[in-house]
Amino acid sequence: RFILALILGGLFSSSFAKLATFQHFKIVYGQSVAKVQSIIEVPAKDTADRDTDTMQTDVSFEHVTFAYPNKQDSALCDVCLQFPKGSHTAIVGESGSGKSTLASLMIGFWQPQAGSVRLGSENLAELSERNIADFFSMVQQEVFLFNMSIRDNIRIGKPSATQEEVETAARRARIHDFIVGLPNGYDTLAGEAGVKFSGGEKQRISIARMLLKDSPIVILDEATAALDGENEKLIQEALDELQRNKTIITIAHRLNTIQDMERIVVMDKGRIVATGTHEELMDSCPLYRNMTEMQEQVSKWQLKEEEV
Repeated sequence: RFILALILGGLFSSSFAKLATFQHFKIVYGQSVAKVQSIIEVPAKDTADRDTDTMQTDVSFEHVTFAYPNKQDSALCDVCLQFPKGSHTAIVGESGSGKSTLASLMIGFWQPQAGSVRLGSENLAELSERNIADFFSMVQQEVFLFNMSIRDNIRIGKPSATQEEVETAARRARIHDFIVGLPNGYDTLAGEAGVKFSGGEKQRISIARMLLKDSPIVILDEATAALDGENEKLIQEALDELQRNKTIITIAHRLNTIQDMERIVVMDKGRIVATGTHEELMDSCPLYRNMTEMQEQVSKWQLKEEEV
């Protein structure tokens, strides 16, 4: 009986372990399905496409206040800011200062609780997603590629693009030579989430996509932040191509990359605390000066091998 009890106990414990695992995945999958369903059920904006040919491309924040759902503190507080057509502006600040929130409102991901974001004279909240997408491009640190050919991944920027247009964009993004060196060239599958390529390669494919799209306003979220020197050089060349004749808004984490910008906006706790050139802010803004000096000190750190 004792041996039988041990055998049966082992069988039952194995079954209960499988049941517990099943219950765990049931909860996880249920939560995932609920999140996807909540996105599907978001009502479409009741807005019609506008004629974009006559619309201005100046961007302005007019007394914008915004808080994320279920958060008491505001991520942005009474922000007033203008981005004139053709201007190059960097947004800097410590983590949580509101830099990325500013970009999210600019491309219509969220709507402010007070104030308005405007494109020319048009309230962004009254424009369709298609209109907003036509005017804005965004290059982020994290790039997502779909499991389809490199050609089709680039064509997301302009689905009707010819092969010649795709290759021209790839050349400008400094990725064409890499692509044609692959066994299947532009027909090479990117793999799930672009798993077959390095961060620098994915970034340049993403920039080729944006070059093909050719939007008048480009938001850069520190595209070279986590890259080695060679990749950073190639991507900086690609970004220089992307920025020609555009309104550029750079969300900057590494301050040494934006010191030559014509205007730098400093944010702290959701507010604009200073604007100016690098030299002006080093003289007048203690927060900017401290961030710059701290990053310069960190860049000089070196790991030394301890002698045994």
